[in-house]
Amino acid sequence: MLDSLRVTLRKVDLDQANSPCRICVLLLRYGNGKVSRTTPQQDRRMEATTSPVDTAQAQKQTTKDYKSPRHALIWFFRKSRDLWKSKYQELKASVKQLKNRVADLTKSRDQWKLKAEQANDQLTVLEAEIASLRAQVATLAEKKTTKTSTA
Repeated sequence: MLDSLRVTLRKVDLDQANSPCRICVLLLRYGNGKVSRTTPQQDRRMEATTSPVDTAQAQKQTTKDYKSPRHALIWFFRKSRDLWKSKYQELKASVKQLKNRVADLTKSRDQWKLKAEQANDQLTVLEAEIASLRAQVATLAEKKTTKTSTA
């Protein structure tokens, strides 16, 4: 009876498993041939209290027993950490360098923009002055031609 219940539970659960993620959860739950009594809703919730037995079991589950000697593991993990640190320190330095470059370029661009605007303003002033001087030359030339023609 219990075996038929397990088979029907597995068939029903696998039929309801639409996504590969759900299938993996089901395979992990039923992979050892035992049916766990937890429902998907119970899996999603966290317990607020834990007993000392639960924490000891959790520590046993999280620790790994390595087959290599400790000194080799220490050397490997230290080397890995040092490589990771140096890589990200170099990246941090390059990011700082690029930020400084962007700030310098922005400042320089703003200065050139200001100089260009001032030159443009000066150009309009000078063009207006040239136009007024040409108008004065034209009026003087008219006066000169009117004086010569009347004389």
